Amino acid sequence: LSAARSGADCLGVESLGAPGASVGELRDRLEMYSRRGPVCLTGLGYPAMLASQAPPGLEWSRQVTEIEQADYLAEAFSLLASGNAPEVQLAVVWNLDYAPADGDPTDPASPYSLLNLAGEPRSAYTRLQALFNP
Repeated sequence: LSAARSGADCLGVESLGAPGASVGELRDRLEMYSRRGPVCLTGLGYPAMLASQAPPGLEWSRQVTEIEQADYLAEAFSLLASGNAPEVQLAVVWNLDYAPADGDPTDPASPYSLLNLAGEPRSAYTRLQALFNP
């Protein structure tokens, strides 16, 4: 790991929300990983109900509304933009359009999509758009 660290620009970290996840927990994870150097959030997401069916293992996402998904992502990106997570070099939202591209609400990636099955923006999409383009 030491050799890999010396040749890497940043440590890739995926942070996909879990039941009851908070941005405070994300902050704690970032502090832990930052001891190894700069961090790149290669997947930042929080699943929300997309249809009456849910992917196996993500049944709990049926309890998460689009507004809660939007709140979580907006709070996470606000934390990053505030300068309170200087170790983060970049963050990538997981994911934009897996749901309409795949068309299967039971695919494990679909509830994370910022677009609904019809390809229209969900609440998280419009919230992040407003955050980055005031």
